[in-house]
Amino acid sequence: MKNYFFTLIFMLPFVVTAQKITFAPEIGMNISNVHTDEIKGSSNKLGFKGGGIVNIPLYHNFYLQPGLFFSQKGAQKTLDKPTSTVNVKKNINYLELPVNIMYRYSLNKSGALLLSTGGYMAVPLNGSVHTTTTMNNGEVLKATRDIAFGNNDRQVKNFDYGLNFGMAYESPWGIYIKGQYELGLQNVVNTTKYVKNRNFQITLGYIIGRKSNDNKLK
Repeated sequence: MKNYFFTLIFMLPFVVTAQKITFAPEIGMNISNVHTDEIKGSSNKLGFKGGGIVNIPLYHNFYLQPGLFFSQKGAQKTLDKPTSTVNVKKNINYLELPVNIMYRYSLNKSGALLLSTGGYMAVPLNGSVHTTTTMNNGEVLKATRDIAFGNNDRQVKNFDYGLNFGMAYESPWGIYIKGQYELGLQNVVNTTKYVKNRNFQITLGYIIGRKSNDNKLK
């Protein structure tokens, strides 16, 4: 997976055509969870995503899309105990580098449909675990601890990677809305069990540098 990204980056100067390169800032939210055999009953957690992508024309309607994002991922779970209910929410902030191949299907004056697939690499910036315990008598106890990163058993790994699958609608004015699913392939914990990130993203973007009437097929 690492070699895949390094190869794409190395090839950039050779695959770019004379067509115009555009930039698109994006902002939106993550709906994240984990695939694991370590903890059962985890549920989705909302998080922020923001950054931008570069659209590099390759051939006809195909584009290379490298990007850079700040992305909040994690999961939460709720445990019912005889004397209390415990909610545990894990949040990890990642710096994420996606590299996708995108196909743009023109709808002429109605805009375009964008289909993309590729992969991502991510490094954690920081993380925390928030625990809220609600006692049966109504008392609420809260606690927070930082997540440690490294190679020890109780630490989270310093690297994540996975696959991307996305679809978007682009308006004639260059504004688009995108849904993308991230399938994490890295076991992010240092144990015999596994925890892999799963994330659905909804983002709003704007293509800078593209003419608003540029809806014909390349």
